[in-house]
Amino acid sequence: MSCNAIISELEQEKLLEKLQVFKIKGKDKRGRKILRIIGKFFPARLVSVDVLNKYLEEKVFPKLGKRKFCVLYVHTGVNRSENFPGISALRSIYDAIPANVKENLEAVYFIHSGLQARLFLATFGRFLFSAGLYGKLRYISRVDYLWEHVKRKEVEIPEFVFDHDDDLEYRPMMDYGLESDHARVYARPPTFDSPISTYSMSNGSMFPIFSLPRRRSSLWLKLAFVTIHIVYIAILFLFDGDLVEKTKKEPWYTALYLLLCAVTLIQYFATSIASPGYALNAMRAVNERNAVYRKTSETSSQSASSRNGSFIVTVEGNQIGRSVSGSNATDWSKLVADLYSVSPIRTWTCTYCNVEQPPRTKHCHDCDKCVLQFDHHCVWLGNCIGQGNHCRFWWYLCEETALCLWTGFLYVSYLKAHITWVWWQDVIMILLLIFLAISLIFLLLLMLFHSYLILTNQTTYELVRRRRINYLRGIPERVHPFSKGVCRNVYNFCCLRSSVYNSLDPLPLPEEIEEKSRPYTCLDVVTGRCC
Repeated sequence: MSCNAIISELEQEKLLEKLQVFKIKGKDKRGRKILRIIGKFFPARLVSVDVLNKYLEEKVFPKLGKRKFCVLYVHTGVNRSENFPGISALRSIYDAIPANVKENLEAVYFIHSGLQARLFLATFGRFLFSAGLYGKLRYISRVDYLWEHVKRKEVEIPEFVFDHDDDLEYRPMMDYGLESDHARVYARPPTFDSPISTYSMSNGSMFPIFSLPRRRSSLWLKLAFVTIHIVYIAILFLFDGDLVEKTKKEPWYTALYLLLCAVTLIQYFATSIASPGYALNAMRAVNERNAVYRKTSETSSQSASSRNGSFIVTVEGNQIGRSVSGSNATDWSKLVADLYSVSPIRTWTCTYCNVEQPPRTKHCHDCDKCVLQFDHHCVWLGNCIGQGNHCRFWWYLCEETALCLWTGFLYVSYLKAHITWVWWQDVIMILLLIFLAISLIFLLLLMLFHSYLILTNQTTYELVRRRRINYLRGIPERVHPFSKGVCRNVYNFCCLRSSVYNSLDPLPLPEEIEEKSRPYTCLDVVTGRCC
C-alpha cells in the first residue's frame, strides 16, 4: 500500500474504473443482481483503502439499490503481493460498508478459492467478518458448478478462469495447494536463443525427451504404435502362405502395400515432430521481419541523403532505431490488436507464458506453449495439433485409414480360405481383426470429423468449448465465424499454412456474422454461396 502515493486519488479511481474490478451485470437464478469482483485485477499496491471505500460508496453501492443482490468473487490467479490489500485493510473496508448493503447481500460465490483462502476464512475470517457473512459463502471449485446458481449468459467470466479450470482437470491436487499453479517453474525467463529448455537444464538432464514423465510416456506410446504395425504385417506374412505365393507372382501388389505402410509411419513421425505453430515463434518471426524492413528503409533513406551531399540523422530515424533494438514486441502487439479490432476484449496476454494471443490461440498445458489455431493435444503423437501441422495430421488419418482397410481386407481373405485349418491361428487372426475393425471405425469417424472442421474452418477446441471462448459466445452455434466458403477454406488449409500473415484470422465484422447467419436458399446453392 506504500506505492499508492505515486498516483493521485483521481487516477486511482480511474484505474479501478478502467480495470473493471467491480462490475454489476446480470442476475442469478433467484433474480438477484450480481456484483462481479475480479481479484486478479485489483491493484492493491496502487489503490488506498480510503479511495476504494469512496469508489464503492459513490460508484458501486448506489447501483445496487435496495434490492437483494449476490457477489461473484473470482479468486483465480490472485497474487498475494499484488492483489491482497492486507488483513487490516480488509477489516476497514468491511466496516465501511453500509448496514443496508450488508443486509441485502444474500450470497457470495467464491470461485477457485483454494486451500489457503479457505483456511484463512475459516480461521481469521470468522473474527474479521460477521458470522452472517461467513455463512453466505458458497465455494465454487469449477466454473461449471457456477451455472447451477447463475445463468451462463448473465455474467462474463474472463478466459484465464476457464484456463485454470483446464489446469485443475490436468492437476486436481492444485485444489488443495499441493501443486504449483504453473505447469513449469523456470529458474530464469526463457530466451529465444537458448538451445535447451531451462526446465531440462534445471533438472540436470541434457536430453529433454527423457526429462518429463509425460514425454517418456509419449515415447513408449510411439514404440507401441510402431510395434502394432509390425505385428499385424508379420503375422499376415507368417500365416498366409497364399499371400507369399502371390508376392512371388505379382510383387507389385505387396510392394504397394508395404509402401503404404512405410509412408504411413513416416507421416506419423513427421506429424509428431512438426511444429503446430507456436505463438512465441510467430511473434519472433513478425518482429524480425518488420525490424529488417525498417532497417532496410532507414538504410535506403540515409543513402539517398548521402547522394545529395549530406548525411542527416533525424528524430524519426532515431525512433526507428530504438524501435528496432528495444521494442520488438510492438509489431506483434499491433498485429494482434488489429485482429481483435471488433472485440471489446482488451486482454489478450496468456497468463502462463506472457505472449499476446491472436484469435483462435490456446495455451496447451502439455506442451506449455501457446499454439496458433489450437485443435487438440494428441496423446498418440505426443504433440499438439494446430496451424502448423493440422494438414499433416489429416493426411496421416487418410493414410492410416487406407492402411487399415487394406490390412482388414487381407485378414478377411485369409480367414475365408483357411478358417478350418489350424484353430489357434484362426483365433489370433480373429482377435486381431476385431481390434482392427474397432480402430478402423474410430479412424473413419475421426477423419470425417476433421474433414468437416476443414470445410467449415473450425477447430476441435472451438467446437467443443465454444461457450468458454469470449469472442464466440454471442455468435449463433450454427454460424461458423471464420469460414470463407468451402473452396477457400480447403485452399487456405492446404496452401497458406506456412505464412503467419496469411494464416491468422481476424475476428469477423458484425456485417459478416449477419450475412453468415442468413439461411441458405435454392438461389444461394445455385450461385455457390457456400463455396
